[in-house]
Amino acid sequence: MKTFTKLFAIVLIMATGIIATSCTDTYPTYYDGGNADVQSDLITLRWDSWVGGANEYEWYQEFQLSTGPVISEDGLVVAYLQNAHGSWESLPLTTVLWTDDDVIYSEELWYSFSENGEYIVFDYRNTHPFSAQPPTSDMLVKLYIIDTYTFSIMKDKNVDIDNHDEFVKAYKEIAPDKINLDKINY
Repeated sequence: MKTFTKLFAIVLIMATGIIATSCTDTYPTYYDGGNADVQSDLITLRWDSWVGGANEYEWYQEFQLSTGPVISEDGLVVAYLQNAHGSWESLPLTTVLWTDDDVIYSEELWYSFSENGEYIVFDYRNTHPFSAQPPTSDMLVKLYIIDTYTFSIMKDKNVDIDNHDEFVKAYKEIAPDKINLDKINY
């Protein structure tokens, strides 16, 4: 009977240990001191700084990043444009418009990076068939550079990165003490 009791106690201890170690949350809601490295930048696309592009419908502006070079394989870069109503829209962005004569055209804004990752280039296209022109007012863009660690947590939490408010909320919850939001006002 003593042998059975000892054997039962050993099996019970082992089972408890297995259960206790297998019941952990893969991505706990607290920040565990991982390598979160999230940076942000606020960029003003000035109305008078657009440079003509490849044709009469395209213009661009180029900025050196204050955050340092961006290597896209190391995470994610997202950008949001502030619209006329003060809301933030995810880039790239295409807006379909029409004239009083029902002529349909579009305005498009997207971004890319220089080969070395030190510059961000914003491209604007206006396909109006009679009076294509660059924007006539300044545009404000929020740029977020997110490391792989933080992006994987956002992905696992099904964060909609096209929704600025949802993105920022998740961003603040993951690593509030490690995120550099100094240049961004909410």
